[in-house]
Amino acid sequence: MTSVRLSTKTSDDFQTPPKAWELFQKYVDLKGLHVWSPFYMKGELTLKHDHIIHEDKDFFKSEPDFYNCIVDNPSFSNKRQVLERIRDLEKCPPYALLLPLDTLERVYFKEHMQLEPDFTIIIPNERYNFKGKDDKTNKHNSQKCCWFCFGWGLGREMIWD
Repeated sequence: MTSVRLSTKTSDDFQTPPKAWELFQKYVDLKGLHVWSPFYMKGELTLKHDHIIHEDKDFFKSEPDFYNCIVDNPSFSNKRQVLERIRDLEKCPPYALLLPLDTLERVYFKEHMQLEPDFTIIIPNERYNFKGKDDKTNKHNSQKCCWFCFGWGLGREMIWD
């Protein structure tokens, strides 16, 4: 992993819209899994699931004692470091990250994909409107985002929904 330590508190933290979670759960069954959603933002999580670990802790410095998978929407400015951190975890479980589509163009991402034979991308048929930390600014993200899924047994696929 890089020697740079980043906080998960960044200016590009956006609330994941319920539609994004619904799309993910259309293709991935989380039943019975303990989901680590490490990117806290304001503490609100629109993912509906029985076993969620969602705490105000720095993702780069902590890890829950028990979890089966990682599913979340990290700040886009940290996406490379997030991927490196996940790969460096002692136990690298299945994981899914909501990231901009142009992540596919990044050299570091292509290298990451080569290490992960089970990679699926779930591409929504619409752009999501993300709510920022400060609701008064109506700040939103206008990038096309997709679910980048690793280790879920979905194969090497692209799913257009």
